[in-house]
This record gives sequence, structure tokens and C-alpha cells, in this order.
Amino acid sequence: MVRIGTANSYSGVTTTIMNKLVDQVKAQNQVTTGKLAGDLSGFNGRAQTLVATQSARAKTDSFIASLEDTRRQLETQDLFMTRMADATTAAKQAVIQAIGLASGANLLTELKIQFGDIVGALNAQHEDRYLFSGSNFNTKPVNISTLADLGATTVASVFDNDDLAQSSQFDGSSTITIGFLANDLGTPIMTAFKNIQDYVNINGDFTDPLTTAQSTFLTSQIAVFETARSSITNQTAENGALNKNVQANLTRQTHRRDFYDSVIGQISDVNEAEAISKVQRARDAVQASTEVFNALKSSSLLNFLR
Repeated sequence: MVRIGTANSYSGVTTTIMNKLVDQVKAQNQVTTGKLAGDLSGFNGRAQTLVATQSARAKTDSFIASLEDTRRQLETQDLFMTRMADATTAAKQAVIQAIGLASGANLLTELKIQFGDIVGALNAQHEDRYLFSGSNFNTKPVNISTLADLGATTVASVFDNDDLAQSSQFDGSSTITIGFLANDLGTPIMTAFKNIQDYVNINGDFTDPLTTAQSTFLTSQIAVFETARSSITNQTAENGALNKNVQANLTRQTHRRDFYDSVIGQISDVNEAEAISKVQRARDAVQASTEVFNALKSSSLLNFLR
């Protein structure tokens, strides 16, 4: 005699419905998030690889952020160093023009303008830090503001920067110096300007027309201004080379991050079409199990014992 176990049948179908509902929710979450699982337990034996790759990617992100900050600083330095070079060139041209015209009528006025531009560039800031102060980045590296101030002191005493130029880390092992110091940039041009101001302090302003002595003195200063211009230009070129190096390292780190993203994606990302198909199959299974449950309900022996 065969025993008809309605309760056992209900239990089996109910279990199937619950399992399929769990599968449906899991598949739907995969479609929604694009990930195979919401925690490491869902990745089985690949969880360790996933964690290691994510850690490596986080370090790479840190290096990229540092390199991008460095690139911005180098670009800002280039702007102000170029401004210094241009002002130095303009100052030299003003001297040459005065000699050519044999007139010093506007020379000191023009030199004061270029001197102000150079001091402003040396005291430039990037992200609220003085660019050329070394590690003493909260202090203006140049403590004077006018050409007359320079005439009353020594060149060395106008600089308040320290000797610790700023550096940047490219990766876990490479660190390079990216900063330039105000005294290195400014000493040659400050020397040229001080020569002018000291001459004026002793002999008076340049006249129109220039005297022979004035013309001789100014002629001797052309080479001093040119030395200053060359020094600033060379350091600007060095800054450009550093920026090129940073850009190359930034590209390498970006490629490395892309590789990590690919590995992480292969482990954790879902195949969207497959995930959608899983959702539909789970829904179909739930519907089929529900239909079986309803069929069991309608065919219960209780219906025949009434």
C-alpha cells in the first residue's frame, strides 16, 4: 500500500520556492550592482587575489594623486619662472635701449617695474604654499618689495627660504626633488638690480642724455643681466624636464591602474546578459514551483474527504 504524504510534498515544494527566491534576489542584485557578490564570501577561492589586487590598486591611486599634484606644481613653477625670465630680459633690453638712445630718462622707472614682477614671481604661491621657500613654505622667500629696499641691504639677506627643496615620491621607492629655491633663482638677477641701485645711490639717477660714465657703467651691466637671464632659463628648462618625467610616470601608473581594474573586473564583475538570464530563469523556477504548490493544494486528500 502506497502512503500519500501531502505534508512532505508541501515541504519539498516550499523549500524549492524559497531557494529559487534566494537565487532570484542574488541574480537581481548582480544585475543592479554589476558585481558577482556583495562581500568576499561570494568570491570563493579568488577572494585573496581580489583583496591583493584592490590593495595594489589603492597604492597606485595614491601615487597617481601625488603625481598629479606634482604636475600641477611644476606647471605653476614654469609659469612664474618664465615670468622671471621675461622680466629679466625686459630689464636687459631697457638697459640696452637706454645706451642706444643715450638717454636714462625712463630707465629707472622701467627697471622698478621689472624688479616688482620678479619679486612677485619669487613670492608666488601654489595651494597656499610659497613655491620657492623650500620647506619653509609658510614664509615669503623674498622679504623686500622695492628696488630701493635692495639698495639698503645685501643680496643674501633678502632671501628667507631654507635649503630644503620640495620633493615628490613617484612610487614606493623613487623620490625626486621638484622644488626650486628663491635664492638660487633670484641671486643673479638681484645682483644685477643691486648694481644699478647702488650706482644710483652713489651717483644719482641716470640723466638725459647719459654721461660717458653712466653709459660705460650700463654697458658693463648688460652681461650681468644676461647671466641672470641664462640662469633662470636653465632652471626653467630643468623644471620642464622634471614635468616631462612626471608625465611619463603618470602615464605608467595610469596603465598600471587600468591593469588592476581589468583583473578586479574579471573576478568581481558580472556578465550582464548572463545575470539578466539568471534573473529570468529564477523567476520562471519560482513561478513553476508556485504552480506545483497550488496543484498540490488543489489535489489534497482533504478535498475528497469532505
